[in-house]
Amino acid sequence: MEDTVLLFHVDLRNPNSLFYRSPIGGLYLTVIHDAK
Repeated sequence: MEDTVLLFHVDLRNPNSLFYRSPIGGLYLTVIHDAK
């Protein structure tokens, strides 16, 4: 999956996204994977 792009921001306007939450440095980052 070398073409997989992870965007470290939240785009609620894109309904075709999968949301991943990962604890990093005690903070939770929401990572969106474009599931086109």
